[in-house]
Amino acid sequence: MSKPKIHLQTCAVPYAWDAGELCIGLTTAFRGKNWRFPKASINSKQCPMDGAGNVALNEGGFVGLVAEEALATIETAKGGNVSYYPLEVSGLLENWEGMRHHRRKLAPLSRIEKFVADRGLLKIVRRLVEEELGLELTEL
Repeated sequence: MSKPKIHLQTCAVPYAWDAGELCIGLTTAFRGKNWRFPKASINSKQCPMDGAGNVALNEGGFVGLVAEEALATIETAKGGNVSYYPLEVSGLLENWEGMRHHRRKLAPLSRIEKFVADRGLLKIVRRLVEEELGLELTEL
C-alpha cells in the first residue's frame, strides 16, 4: 500500500521598507477579494524556497531575495503543509504574469490588520517582524 500524497504549498512573505516604515506584500487569490501572501502548490521534487520566489514574482510582481529558512511550516486541516518564506522586496514589476488575476499591495505594518483578517497570517507577520527582522512589536 502506498503512502498518501501530502499536499505541499509554499508561500512568500514579501516585505519592504517605504519611507522608514515596514510594509508587507499581499496579493489576492485567483480573482479573489481577500488579501493574503502569494502561495502556490508544489510537488515533492521542487524546492520550496525557489517556489516562494517564483510565486511572489508570478502572483504579485514582487522581485527580491528569499530567505533560505522558512519562518514556519504549518500543517493544514487537510493534512498538507504550507512553508512560509520571508522575501525582502527589492523591486516591483509594472507588468507581471498574474496581473490579470491577482491584485497586489504593499501594506504598511501599522495597517496590516485592516487587510488581513486571518489570525494565522498575522502570527506569521509577527514572526517575520520579531524573529527575522529582530524588531519589537507591540501590536498584532
